[in-house]
Amino acid sequence: MAAYAGPVLPRRRAALAAALALAGTAALAGCGEGPGDASGAPAALVDRAEEITADLTDEVPGIDGVEVTYRGPSEASAGRRATWWIDVGPALDGDEATAAQKLLAREADGLAWDAWYQDGPRTGDLPARRSVHAPPGLIAADAFAIAHSPGVVEATIDGARSSVRTTFGHDLVRVAQAVREGGTPLARLAAAQDTVATGDGGPPATEAMQMLADLRDAPGFVGVAYDDRTLAGSGARSGAGRVEVVVADRDAARAVAGTLDAGGWAEASHPIAYTVRVGATPPAQAARAAGGDLTGWVSRRDPDGGTPAADTDASEPCGTFTGKALGQDAASGRRWITLALTNGGTATCTLDGAPELTFGTLSGGTADVGVTHEAVHLSEAGRATGPVAVAPGATARVELSWRGGSTALDPDVTTRIGVRVAAGTPDVEVSLADQAAAGAPTSLDLLDGGSVDVGAWYAPAAP
Repeated sequence: MAAYAGPVLPRRRAALAAALALAGTAALAGCGEGPGDASGAPAALVDRAEEITADLTDEVPGIDGVEVTYRGPSEASAGRRATWWIDVGPALDGDEATAAQKLLAREADGLAWDAWYQDGPRTGDLPARRSVHAPPGLIAADAFAIAHSPGVVEATIDGARSSVRTTFGHDLVRVAQAVREGGTPLARLAAAQDTVATGDGGPPATEAMQMLADLRDAPGFVGVAYDDRTLAGSGARSGAGRVEVVVADRDAARAVAGTLDAGGWAEASHPIAYTVRVGATPPAQAARAAGGDLTGWVSRRDPDGGTPAADTDASEPCGTFTGKALGQDAASGRRWITLALTNGGTATCTLDGAPELTFGTLSGGTADVGVTHEAVHLSEAGRATGPVAVAPGATARVELSWRGGSTALDPDVTTRIGVRVAAGTPDVEVSLADQAAAGAPTSLDLLDGGSVDVGAWYAPAAP
């Protein structure tokens, strides 16, 4: 996507035309392309865009800047689309945007075009912090009210891809209510850096947003993710929402689970499955849980009509582990690390074989790492193999080995490991950044596309 040099600020037609002509000449001189600008847009489209841009700055007051970009077929053809990026000032004035949209609809008739209305100039290929995307036609009146409502720090109103981020949790409810009343689709609604709600493009339920706001006030709260899209699976769980809450410790997890059971946020027609886990990193999205991953139903509204899910401690003895990394060793390009997981429940859990693992990165994503189950011996060679009975308060260990990746270009390193201790249990998160043990690493050069060998569970030798 190529653009005029911009943003263009002059309001007088002659000055604007001169500025655009100069920018176009400089671009052509550098690229040596045919008629049109450096993007390959045909000259007729470029000339017409200059005229329309001049009329925008002349006839619509309050516009702080205009930029035009082109996209479409690589060859210079009439199939290219013109996009106007219009800065209507920090207030994101909807009246000025509506006036500009009407002018574009009138003068750009016959052209392929769209427009972005922003509270400042764009950054690279991304719109400004608060922006409204408008195809040909009238703009929804509530789009600007939502994008610039109190508490909103980022907003991209773009049809079914719209997203909003607020500063405080209580703003979630107000924005959700405004969206519901105005009808603007919203795919993502977030608060600060620890709360995110994902929907299917429809207005989010204000009751669910109230739930998120209330959960953010819970002691030990780390983060929460809500997903209103159809839960993976079939039968009773199809169509259910899901919420995942991360808290600092087991006591906080019990308290939050009790709050979710008792709260009146879920309707019988739309049950919400919940998972509460201990960790140090907010979830990026609600886990697509299945089977034993579900720890309960919000407001005790089980879609099967049965009794609420029992406490995890009683129903799943392997669902109450916490984990940490003990240390790392290296030789000849290979790395080894030991993970120790402690049973925080009240019943013995028997572990067998090797656990399933996932690898979270510094950016908050997930690294695609191949896993093989091999004998990995960092220490205690010759130890017994086979099932390991982990009593309450006892610990089991597992060792990992991989060939270190290059960190010369600051890649997205691994900072947390999710450990599935047994089938049907939530992942136990081992956050390397929070390690306090001497010699424990805060990140691993286990990178996307790499592979890791994972040994079997074993019990540490008696001291």
